[in-house]
Amino acid sequence: MESLNERFMPDATPITPPSDPTTPPAVTTPATPTGSTTVTTTLPPPPVVSNFLIAAVAGGLYEMTGDVTVNGVGAADMYVAFGGGPETLQGMSTMTDANGHFDVIVDFNEDGSDNGMATAQATDDYYQTSNLAMDYITI
Repeated sequence: MESLNERFMPDATPITPPSDPTTPPAVTTPATPTGSTTVTTTLPPPPVVSNFLIAAVAGGLYEMTGDVTVNGVGAADMYVAFGGGPETLQGMSTMTDANGHFDVIVDFNEDGSDNGMATAQATDDYYQTSNLAMDYITI
């Protein structure tokens, strides 16, 4: 039989539980080498859609107009997507002119499927989206 005298006995030190698995481990970022240059990119503010209006032209045809600006200046060639409740607007889009204005003629359904809140939202080249401009339409 072996001797028990040589075995290590546990002391009274509490056991530290493993770290919380939901907490990510700390990440150490390496120091910037001496003489390096830090580049900071400042994005322009996101676009703003204003004056979004829908007006009846004739027999189911409606004109949707509005303006897109960045820093208060008309934003040329800005992508504008339409949506909201009206079925016909799903997937429809246009581009602004040289002054940031858009003007689209839409042939809405007259069966009630196009009644509701219509929306217009612009997206810039940095994928920043504008406010969600809205106008209610009843056909």
